[in-house]
Amino acid sequence: MRTPILLPIAALLLAACAGNPLPPPTADQPTDTSMINTAFWTAQPYCAGRVQMRLPAERRYGSRNQGQTESYRYNGWQINHYVDDWRFLNVILTQRRQGGFNRYFERSTGHGEGYIGERELIPGRAFLQFTRKTPMFDGSRLSASLGIRYDAELIVKLGPNGGFHTDGELKIPTPGGTEPNNWREQERSLLNKATHEMRRDLTSRLRERQPYEVPKHQGVCIPDGFFADNGDTPFKGSSRVYFAGQDDTYIIISHGRNPRGASIANGRNHPDTEGLKGFMQSLTAHAVRQGPRTINGMPGYEKISRWDGNHYLLRWERESDHLLVMMPFGTETFDGTKRSQQEIFAIWDTVLTTLKPVE
Repeated sequence: MRTPILLPIAALLLAACAGNPLPPPTADQPTDTSMINTAFWTAQPYCAGRVQMRLPAERRYGSRNQGQTESYRYNGWQINHYVDDWRFLNVILTQRRQGGFNRYFERSTGHGEGYIGERELIPGRAFLQFTRKTPMFDGSRLSASLGIRYDAELIVKLGPNGGFHTDGELKIPTPGGTEPNNWREQERSLLNKATHEMRRDLTSRLRERQPYEVPKHQGVCIPDGFFADNGDTPFKGSSRVYFAGQDDTYIIISHGRNPRGASIANGRNHPDTEGLKGFMQSLTAHAVRQGPRTINGMPGYEKISRWDGNHYLLRWERESDHLLVMMPFGTETFDGTKRSQQEIFAIWDTVLTTLKPVE
């Protein structure tokens, strides 16, 4: 007897037993939150990207146990943010100033570089450092292709222990692979242009922000800081927040999802797609609650999925721009969460209804 056909049958039986998903709560039929401490779950404001909500006061960013890091893209710049590791960024600043990253030129590889200076964009807080790749000027095709290359790295201190950095590449053409007559003047103009762009795109918009502060202005919240803008500057990023004493859950706020990507309304019910883990989840995963849901005037769609082992994935997606809010429960362990479904709904509905734009 051939056995592979039994697995789809099992999946169909489990899906049939799951029943139809419940609709999201309404003003006339709200969720019962009496079994949770709503004051704990909405203790302090939280600001991420272009939205705000209220969450528990004690938080970690990026990971539960390791360094708190976030990556995002703002106004065309890819930014790596270290919430609690300014020491790492300061080491980069100091070592580059001392020539620690300089490399002797090797003709076989065309590699070599040296630190050539920095500009202070915000006094005591924002430093733009420049490194020049050693040019060849030997008339070769490689030299003509490479030109005179530069790296520009902006390092910014934010908050008591954190900061971020971003970088870009610059180039002076070398037609024929030989030394241009005025390349020193071109270099000065190139570095001035890079300084102007970094200041215009990033540091002129940057404001410091207290941990629980929500700015009264359109813009993008980052840890300990804020980029002020008119609300239309491109931003793409994902913020992950963990809560002290809540080892089975965390929250993710994701901006800039691919608008052509599958909506959560028609997407899968489980988080993994590959391997045995994803296959086993697909057998038991089903939606327990889903449907259109408007949060504080923002139309969207909610989908809450559950799979075997008491694992839950709660999602809400804004209709206009695919902002996605997710709150997993029990997905980091095999046994899942010990909370009841009623308690999970109560927590989710308590924090989600505090979601609002930053404006």
